[in-house]
Amino acid sequence: MRKETFTKMQRLVGLFLTVLIAVSVMRDTNVLASVGVSLSVVIIILAKKQVKQIQTDERSVLIQQKASTVTLGVFSVASAIAGLLMIEFSYRGYEQLAGYGHFLTYLVRGVVSLNYVLMWHYGRELGN
Repeated sequence: MRKETFTKMQRLVGLFLTVLIAVSVMRDTNVLASVGVSLSVVIIILAKKQVKQIQTDERSVLIQQKASTVTLGVFSVASAIAGLLMIEFSYRGYEQLAGYGHFLTYLVRGVVSLNYVLMWHYGRELGN
């Protein structure tokens, strides 16, 4: 099995698992979701053993890095602005927004901190 085929299969298993968990939530049962997660893990592990050819293209790696960086930046800025606006609106009569605003600002802090720690870690590991 080639890497591209494995990636497609991962996406299909993920889609299947998402639908299965949604059905499990709607039916208020944990058994269906547990079986689905277990089955998905087994399928992915067995499929991973079948992958024979792994080639990485520098261009595709660069595209993934840039997309990840931009995604992180856009998510962080948008979430921080939304959180601060929610906190501001909580002072103007919408008290229920305060908790959501604080959650978003702490979430941004956590994501950016995790990004910084991982960059530091991989910088040391790879010798940069």
